[in-house]
Formats: sequence, structure tokens, C-alpha cells
Amino acid sequence: MQGLTAPANPAVPPSLTPDSRITGTAPLPPHHQPTSADVPSLPDAMLKPTPEEAAVDRAIGNICRGC
Repeated sequence: MQGLTAPANPAVPPSLTPDSRITGTAPLPPHHQPTSADVPSLPDAMLKPTPEEAAVDRAIGNICRGC
């Protein structure tokens, strides 16, 4: 006699059979598109590249032209 957790199709392993006790049925919270008010603003100093970042940008610019 098969138990309650036996898959409907014996060829399908039990790990591939959906089990609501494991996956749950809780509803997902609604998602909204973030607006600029939801994202903190960055200080201007953080937007300016550091000398090291600028050197990397120049090196890459010399290698990858127009790609």
C-alpha cells in the first residue's frame, strides 16, 4: 500500500512532486516600482570617480574603442 506522500506517477521522484506542506501557499506581497523618493540620494563626492577609477577608465578606453 502506498503512503500519502507517494507521487501520482511512480516514475517521478518525490522531490519533483509539488508538496504544499513544503512550498507553502502564502500570498506574495504586492510589488511596486521604486521611485526616486524610495532611493536615497548620493552625495556629489561619491559620484566623482577616484583617481584610480579614472586611470582604469582611461586604460579600458584605450583597449575597447567603440565596443
